[in-house]
Amino acid sequence: MNDNKYLVDVSITSKILISWMLFLTLALIYNLFREDENSKYFTIGPNNNFIFMGIKIDTISEYLYLILAISINTCIRNLNQDILGPWMIQVIQNEKVLEYSNKIAYEITIVNGIYTWFDYIFNLNLAIIQVDVIIIQILIDMIANIIITKLYLKEKKTINYSKILYSPKIINYQSIV
Repeated sequence: MNDNKYLVDVSITSKILISWMLFLTLALIYNLFREDENSKYFTIGPNNNFIFMGIKIDTISEYLYLILAISINTCIRNLNQDILGPWMIQVIQNEKVLEYSNKIAYEITIVNGIYTWFDYIFNLNLAIIQVDVIIIQILIDMIANIIITKLYLKEKKTINYSKILYSPKIINYQSIV
């Protein structure tokens, strides 16, 4: 079995996701230019039809407060998904000895689970409001992911993966590390 198979699979999976997102983006752009007068979803900015969790967002200050809340929640979500989630897998689910107390392990898993539900409800409400809010959230999410990934990669040794992924000569990944 080829050891770099998993790297190729991840690359293929990433490209499938990119293709699907591109398709959805094109469908969204198509709907934006249809100018359907009955569609409240494709409006932009504060307006009389913009209601988030029962709160009417019809002024610029309310809109900016919502954008601030979205920004903070997106950063918190990334901390939860990119730090606590992997910690639970690497520390709690790992078969080695737990280097933390059981109390900390329970605290982190419970906080992770409860926050995930709060975030789900928050995002469910965001998803049905209007498209500009989703676009802003996606941009903030990308920035937060880049920052967290940069922090993780800061101390890592890197190699040129394009040679691994596409070179038929390399059979054993361990031989190049």
